[in-house]
Amino acid sequence: MRLKILVLVAVVAAAGCSASASPTTTVAATTVPIEFGAGEVPATVPADFPMPDGAVVGTTLVDRVNGATEMVVTVPGSVPDTAAFYESRLAAAGFEVAESSGTKAEWRVRFSRDDVSGEIFLTAEGSRLSAVVVRLDHAG
Repeated sequence: MRLKILVLVAVVAAAGCSASASPTTTVAATTVPIEFGAGEVPATVPADFPMPDGAVVGTTLVDRVNGATEMVVTVPGSVPDTAAFYESRLAAAGFEVAESSGTKAEWRVRFSRDDVSGEIFLTAEGSRLSAVVVRLDHAG
């Protein structure tokens, strides 16, 4: 009887040790559906997307649910000059500029390439400063 108890204790101890010696935890990888940021161009923006010299990225939003990216950028330059920059640089990067129109105070540029389409909204923040909102929609 004493031998049976010792064997039982040894088996229980061995099972307990082996179970706690190498615990296994599975963590599912998750993607944040909506991510807010600031100060950096989001990774969802194409690497060759044009950014004017001196541009300062403010707030950003990556909406993985709807396939959208937005960023607010402050650019040293008038609205017409900044719009002209985007028109020429987007075309040079292979984007098709579908529309570009506005005034000295505000402007809108619509563009697309492959599975990305977007709009850029520019508003004057003084005579030589523009607030730019870039919105990208990713197909798929």
